[in-house]
Amino acid sequence: MQATTQKIWQRWVTWRDGSDNGRIFQAMLIVGGGTLVVNLTAFLRELAIAYQFGTSDELDAFIIAFMIPLFTISMIPGSLNPAFVPAYVNIKETQGEEAAARLAGNILSSTLILTACVTAVLIAVSEYLLPAVASNFSEGKLALTLRLFYILQPILLIRAVVDLLRGVLNSQDRFALPAMAPALIYLVPTILIFISGNVFLLAIGTLVGYTLQAILLWVTVARKNIKIRWQRPRLNHELKSFWGQYLPAVFGSLIMGSSNLIDQTMATWSGSGSVASLGYGQRVTTFVVGIAVMAVGTAVLPNFSKMIAENRVQEIKRTLSFYTVVLFTSTIVAVGGLWWFSEPITRILFERGAFTAADTAVVS
Repeated sequence: MQATTQKIWQRWVTWRDGSDNGRIFQAMLIVGGGTLVVNLTAFLRELAIAYQFGTSDELDAFIIAFMIPLFTISMIPGSLNPAFVPAYVNIKETQGEEAAARLAGNILSSTLILTACVTAVLIAVSEYLLPAVASNFSEGKLALTLRLFYILQPILLIRAVVDLLRGVLNSQDRFALPAMAPALIYLVPTILIFISGNVFLLAIGTLVGYTLQAILLWVTVARKNIKIRWQRPRLNHELKSFWGQYLPAVFGSLIMGSSNLIDQTMATWSGSGSVASLGYGQRVTTFVVGIAVMAVGTAVLPNFSKMIAENRVQEIKRTLSFYTVVLFTSTIVAVGGLWWFSEPITRILFERGAFTAADTAVVS
């Protein structure tokens, strides 16, 4: 038995080390496992939220307060890695670690300035923006939404740091910790709202979770002796090239992310609890599909970047074709199963405490 196990292991190591698909598949397993842990933690938070808040006005207020920061995150920090990782890997492979460290510092400082400006604008217009988005909210519910919105705003800056650190670690073939660190975003608020069913603790816990994630990744980068050279933004050739890739990604995220923004805005027109019901309805699909998308996307990007730097065009085409089929097939099967079993899944997961059978019927 031991000899058979060793033989299987040796074949695995040979395939992993001897092919691009092998290295990508190993990275996918690591990222997929980490994402599974994160999503399970996210589900614990959703169970706690369902038990404490059900589909209440407080949860509606939190979701709308967090909706605009999340939309902004998807555009600015969320678009960072698809542009940053290829640029960072290319510089590291062609000019060395020191040049890559300067590029990372240059991109981080310029992105933080952009994010800070956007955050300041959102805070300045929030008293006009949120009433327009949540036009059907009562005066008290809107006031609660505004207070939660202000608490959550620092997350934009924190997330910009987090995404760049994740990109740096992934570019160094460090996948496990960056994949699992987001669990803190869900674990901290889960603990706090179990202590007290206060919606402000949900917002504060989310902010603390993002902060701890950033600290953990920064400490990891320092311990791995991966350097990021802080500097004022310098509009050199490398930064211009990065912005040439980054801005189209931001525009694409704007188009993709606006659909969810529109959905939640329309849900505010449908009365109390509608926003919360829509949010619950998205959770299971996001859980399943998100694992596959995150695993493939995170694992493929650094490896593709290295292949591009080495001008291995044919290997890129073969690998891209293979993982496109894998991702498409697994996603179709998962979504079909979730649609068929939507009601029992919703009942088993959420129907307890403040979450009633009537809520199950709407959410499923």
